[in-house]
Amino acid sequence: MTYRLIVRKRAEKHLAEAYAWYENQRAGLGNEWLLCVEARLETVKSNPYLFQVRYKSIRCALVPRFPYGIYYFVDESKIIVMAVFHLSRNPKLWQK
Repeated sequence: MTYRLIVRKRAEKHLAEAYAWYENQRAGLGNEWLLCVEARLETVKSNPYLFQVRYKSIRCALVPRFPYGIYYFVDESKIIVMAVFHLSRNPKLWQK
């Protein structure tokens, strides 16, 4: 089955903030981070049930090399990304 990936605006904001932070740490690190996120999103898209359920029906795919999780749920033929969140932060912040 082919799934359509939908990234919510809040998740896009998380991506942009993390990119800016990593790029500020070292030139090019933001791009490396984005490549890791994109690779993990491709894995999610090809096999969305691979990752464990964390909250009710929301799953979390860990981003390789970086302490971030991609929080998403599957709705029929869609994968909806709710947040891309640093793992040390309180998850209640994005659950609102």
